[in-house]
This record gives sequence, C-alpha cells and structure tokens, in this order.
Amino acid sequence: MNFLQKVNAPNVVDLVRRKASDIFSPILFEASDIDEFASTIGLAVSKFSFSPDAGSDLLDNLSEVASSLLNERIEADIEDLKEYTNAQDFVNEKEEQAESIKRDLETYGLTLNANFGEYNAYDWWEIGTQNYFADQMAKDD
Repeated sequence: MNFLQKVNAPNVVDLVRRKASDIFSPILFEASDIDEFASTIGLAVSKFSFSPDAGSDLLDNLSEVASSLLNERIEADIEDLKEYTNAQDFVNEKEEQAESIKRDLETYGLTLNANFGEYNAYDWWEIGTQNYFADQMAKDD
C-alpha cells in the first residue's frame, strides 16, 4: 500500500485505475482491521477512481467484509471498556468513532450491518464503579 500512496506518475496512476478492481479487491478482502480497510478503500476511491457497481457481488462482498471488521472493532472496544472505563464518556466516544467509520464507508456505497447495540448492552455505571475501586485498591498496594 505504501507504493500506491506515494505513486504520482500519471502513466502508473492510469494503469492502476484501469486495473483498480483487480488490485484493490484482494487487498480489501485481506484487511486485518476496519482502519486498514477504511484507509485502503479511501485511497482506492479518491486516487484511483475505484468504484464497484451498485448491486454488484463485489460491492456486497466488500460490505460483508467491512461489516465483519467493524463488528470486530465493536467487540474489541467492549472488551477494552470492560477493563478500564470509569465513565460513560469513554463508551460514547468509542461508539461515536465506530459510527463515524460506518458513515465514512457508506459514502463509498457500502452497506454495513454493525451491532452498535453492544455499546448499550452493559451497565457501564456498575463496570465503571468496579474499575474505579479496582484502580484505587491497586494504588493502595
């Protein structure tokens, strides 16, 4: 990806544009997290005019991959928040970040199904209180 970010030679950019689907599809399908997926598709669309056809299998498959990666992010956020959060603000911040990613990806024509309800499935006040007391106990040791 580093090469594709830096390349500016018109003949190379034109070649990549003509083969954008062949080049970017495998990269997107192999993205390890939602941030990598989002930055890759952003580059593909903005610099190389990558644009899967609406209703195409490619667009549906990319939507599925992005949904899966976003749900993984949400699950990781929840696990992290269970460990350290002391305030609802942290939960809201993580949820807003995930929703922002979803909105950004939807501008590329993707349809994402993300489980945002997970952010509200826990008693964050109770978790925050427990984490606060655990922190205080650790400081006293």
